[in-house]
Formats: sequence, C-alpha cells, structure tokens
Amino acid sequence: MARKMYKDIIEKELDNVLAKYVVYEDMPPTHAQYLYDKFIERAKSAYLVRVSKNYPKGSQLCSRSKDVYTLVEQVWKRKVYFRVFHKDVDGMNELKETALYCFWVLKLQPFYIYGNSNSMNKLNAQMALNILIAGALAYINDMNDKHKERARLAKHAKTQKLSLNINKSIFDDLFYSFQFRDWSKEALMDLCAGLIIAKDEEI
Repeated sequence: MARKMYKDIIEKELDNVLAKYVVYEDMPPTHAQYLYDKFIERAKSAYLVRVSKNYPKGSQLCSRSKDVYTLVEQVWKRKVYFRVFHKDVDGMNELKETALYCFWVLKLQPFYIYGNSNSMNKLNAQMALNILIAGALAYINDMNDKHKERARLAKHAKTQKLSLNINKSIFDDLFYSFQFRDWSKEALMDLCAGLIIAKDEEI
C-alpha cells in the first residue's frame, strides 16, 4: 500500500513539474528515500539470484549510500526531462528506466563486497547486467499480460508475445563490454529495446 501511495505521489509530482516547466534540482526527501529503498531491494534480489554464486559463500553485498542516492536522483531527473521534452513520443517506460539504472551503476560503481578487495568494476558490471535482465523480464511479463488482455477484450484470436533474446554468448559479450567499454544512456536504452523480440501467438 505504501509503495503504491509513493508511486502515485511521484507520478503526480512529475505532472506538476511538467505543468510548470520547472525541473527540480533535488527530489523531495521522501521520494528519494522511497526510490532508494526500491532500488536496493531490486539490487539485492539480482545479487542473490544471479551474482552471489560468483563470490564466496556468505559474501555480503554492500553499497555506498551517497552514490545510490545520486543514482536514483539522476534517473528521476531524466524522467522529468522525458515528461517535459518528449511528451509527443514514447515516454520513460520501465524498460528505459531499467537502462538508466544500469548506466548509473556502471558509472558510479556503488556496489562492493564487504571484506573483498577484488575488482569493484567486475562486481558492478555483473550487477548492472543482471539488473538490466531482471528489469527487461519484468517489462516483458507486464507487456505480455497487457497484450493478452487487450486481445481478449477485442476478441482477437492472436496476440503479440514478447521474449528476451539473450543466450550465454550475448551475456558474456555484454559482461565484457560493461567492464571495459563506455556506454551512453541512449545506447543502453537501445540495447534494452533490441534484446526484446516479438512474435504473434494464438490465444
């Protein structure tokens, strides 16, 4: 309930910014805390499900709070930017938002393993890639549900099904690239979109 309430508040705040054509330099503290907690929750899930196996048993994922707050604030500002300057095109959907979180993890390197002196770059590349995959899968599941419901209401026999086009080779290439190459925000957004394929499916 609290999460839904804060989401509604944040969406309303973005609408207010659009109406005034003013971009806040800082988020209200309650919004920053909500987005911080939500991101950390997603990051811990990605670590436990996919990343922790690469580290000794019992390793604890840690993060620098200042960098995580900077990360969620930068994503917020980009959402405001989309609302103001891209209102006539596809806005900041969950897929683009996931790509932005990925970008800022790669840039700020906020994660580290407690007591582990190994490369933070490797860990943050792993975290960014798995946050991207988890976010893309969540987006796909949500869109597939929406497509099915629209087809059901329209009484269509077919719908469009999205899936994630990734295999071990693509994963390994992206992991290497995330460690050693620079990515722009726009390139990561395009990457996310490019990993998703669509096909018609019988209901």
